[in-house]
Amino acid sequence: MYMRTHKPDYALLLITLLASVLLFWKLGSHNLMQYDEARNGANAWYMYHNHDYVNYYYGNALDTWNAKPPLLIWLITISYHLFGFNEFSLRLPSVLASLAFFIVFYQLVKKNISRQVAIYSSIILLACRAVIGEHVGRNGDFDSLLLLFLTCSLYYFCEYALRNKKYAIYWVAIFLGLAFYSKGTASVLYLPGMFVFLLITGRLADILKDYRLYLSLVIFLAIAGSWILLVSLYGTTFETSVYGSKNSIETMLLYDTVKRFTTQELNPGEIKDNLFFIHAIEVRMNMWHILFYTAVATGLYRLFRKDWKYQENNMEQRFTLLLICLMVPVILIVNFGQYVLDWYFAPAWILIAIIVAQWMAYIQQKWKPAAYLWVLVIGFNLVKHFLYMDTRPDTMHHVFSKNNTNLSGQDYIVVQDTPDQDVVLYLLWLGVDFYKTENDAELQQLKGKIALVQAGKFNDNDYKLISRFDGYCLAEIK
Repeated sequence: MYMRTHKPDYALLLITLLASVLLFWKLGSHNLMQYDEARNGANAWYMYHNHDYVNYYYGNALDTWNAKPPLLIWLITISYHLFGFNEFSLRLPSVLASLAFFIVFYQLVKKNISRQVAIYSSIILLACRAVIGEHVGRNGDFDSLLLLFLTCSLYYFCEYALRNKKYAIYWVAIFLGLAFYSKGTASVLYLPGMFVFLLITGRLADILKDYRLYLSLVIFLAIAGSWILLVSLYGTTFETSVYGSKNSIETMLLYDTVKRFTTQELNPGEIKDNLFFIHAIEVRMNMWHILFYTAVATGLYRLFRKDWKYQENNMEQRFTLLLICLMVPVILIVNFGQYVLDWYFAPAWILIAIIVAQWMAYIQQKWKPAAYLWVLVIGFNLVKHFLYMDTRPDTMHHVFSKNNTNLSGQDYIVVQDTPDQDVVLYLLWLGVDFYKTENDAELQQLKGKIALVQAGKFNDNDYKLISRFDGYCLAEIK
């Protein structure tokens, strides 16, 4: 008797290696990102110290601005326990989630289309900022976990809807529940596309009769509802808040979801960009957006010429139809939302990468030498993206690292204005508070103290310069 063995997938190993290099390269040495990453890091720092795992804190008070569910903050807190207070610890949960994403994504595409398309689409995402970019793969933000769990839910939705594996619907619900714990209501971004796909393919009526659908709905609601229950039991009611809300659930549902997408109340005066998707894809997907437009044009031409016909029993075509059904609602929702940001398109970028990869495989099938062209294009973009990751700003990181001993020995740092959130987090890591001066006369009484001064307010008469970085000066008060 011979034991059955499985050959290793060397392409997947290579993709995992490339992803690891790009994700971990100088991970702990470039500056903290203002707002989300710095805020999450501060929330986790307070959670680490006060052991309140339900309520977020910032500046020694309840944080009424950040209202996302706590999975990422929990993971960052664990990472702090394991690796200390630094950029590496803050970003590690997101990086590991991104690495897992590439493994799941590759398997998803390989299983439903082909190994070749899985390789191309994975490398496309490695060679642009769609996943390994700001606010997603390498930063302490919510979107990396969200993307991983949405991709896992899509994998099992394909098992359920394309392969008729009934049990898979339960896994769809579980991973959507985890996506909710990662970024709240963004977890439902794929649901409109799933609904449209089932409607178009004529399977909706049968699925609505399947009791498993309703059990999976109960599973999802139980997971999402557990967070609402925790907040109801242990959450602190806000006396005052940034949005005027009473608790984090109201903030998440009303202000961070409904009003973010339907009104400009959160960002009054901003001019809405109705071509937001077109501008965002140029930044996030580099030159791959050109191939995406080419792929769309080729598909429409083939449909017009009627030399392509949808076949229900063709797995690739069914999967492609699902991609389109998922992608279009995400693009429309984000593009026409009243206050949205380019990384909100992340669930669409990964679908676009698959469509581009399919087009590349199609061209290569028609014209064999295209393979050499794709190698050059991929190589160019990989090098370009690596150089981008290598040259991320690091001045602030080095200033605080270099002055670690001097700063940590201070009772407080003197400031004239409340520092930005990234600076606040560096000071929290060092265990240093900041003292805000009211006037120049008070400043003269603080001779010898270390001060953090905005560059425009620095002068040689009051301060002795220690270091400059990103709009600030670190100085000793004369």
